[in-house]
Amino acid sequence: MNLPIPDLSGDKSSCCGCGVCKVACPTGAIFMIEDKYGFCFPGIDPEACVRCGRCIEVCGFKRDKPQTTLGATYATARKHDDVVFSASGGVFAALAESVLESDGIVYGCFWHNANDTLEASFGRVANGDDLRRCLGSKYVQSDLSSSLDAIKEDLRGGKEVLVCALPCQIAALKRFLGKSYVNLITIDLICHGVPGVRFFNEELQSRLPERGARAVAVSFRSKTNGWGPRGFSMQVEWELPSGKEIHSEPILPDDSPFFFFFEGAQSIRGSCLSCPFASENRPGDITIGDFWGVEELLSSVVGAEQILQVDRGISVLVCNTGAGEAVLMHHGRDLVLVPTSYELAARGNGNLRYPTKPSRFRKLFLWLYGRGGYRGAVAVWRFCRSERDFMRMAKKPIKKLLRR
Repeated sequence: MNLPIPDLSGDKSSCCGCGVCKVACPTGAIFMIEDKYGFCFPGIDPEACVRCGRCIEVCGFKRDKPQTTLGATYATARKHDDVVFSASGGVFAALAESVLESDGIVYGCFWHNANDTLEASFGRVANGDDLRRCLGSKYVQSDLSSSLDAIKEDLRGGKEVLVCALPCQIAALKRFLGKSYVNLITIDLICHGVPGVRFFNEELQSRLPERGARAVAVSFRSKTNGWGPRGFSMQVEWELPSGKEIHSEPILPDDSPFFFFFEGAQSIRGSCLSCPFASENRPGDITIGDFWGVEELLSSVVGAEQILQVDRGISVLVCNTGAGEAVLMHHGRDLVLVPTSYELAARGNGNLRYPTKPSRFRKLFLWLYGRGGYRGAVAVWRFCRSERDFMRMAKKPIKKLLRR
């Protein structure tokens, strides 16, 4: 019986690019390829494919029905001063440190430079220095697939394992494992959507401090000006040819094409616009993210007797499972927990209710980028600071802009 070759990415809106199908394929028939917009999708070698269906079986994005959250929700922040190194309230850092102190294992997302391309990928956290390196938001597509086998090996070895990743990656991890592990702790992040790595690196290349410099890390959420919208900035750490490291001046969103198109949802993956996990149904034991609007919603505790300090960052934390509650009680000793409700948390963070809404100008961005690359997209960005500007520019001859 000749079974058809699985269709993994015919509908690009149903592929999150996690790469789990590639790792799970028993014959190595699957490879990841980048489309003209810089997004990665799986391809299949028809000669190597044995039609076993394993790739479809592990696809959490297509197959998973997320669990319904129990809704135990908190406004929270870490007591420790190290909260300044985290994007919001330092929840992941606090839980990860406790797991490491209990001889457990943590997997987090690191920056690394490969062939002058800065990428975000997951790795094993062995100590406090490693943990510090994987703190902070990384607003690009990241790779969890290379750590899947190591995670499974640690779980089989009986170690308590904490994995903090995007919800689509957590769903894929659980599918890959194929069974429940009582020693696995999963944290999923509230996600706006992910842009491709290529567009991000093209912006970095446009900002090189000198020839031969390499970007080694990026902070998107420096707390130099406190936490909140004013804290959004891109600060790049460069390695110069001499080996000396310098820190660039913060790049504010208004000065960055990458930020402009990311925040406006023009440059994120198509699957992010229909994400099944941007809802009350979450794949992780715990969900964390920024608690936007916390000042108004919890005025009685924010700033009162230093219970929660806005300038230091405040997180929303949702326990989706009984296991999540147990983990929080055991490993959350360094967290200030203020009970609230899922409804209040979602009021300022729409991605707890629904996926990021597609921009009316996403197709225009993709057309510009597909035809003219980074230069083509920036040609329009120079004249735009709002969707109204984008609408105005869309009515003008784009080809003239591309020739500038």
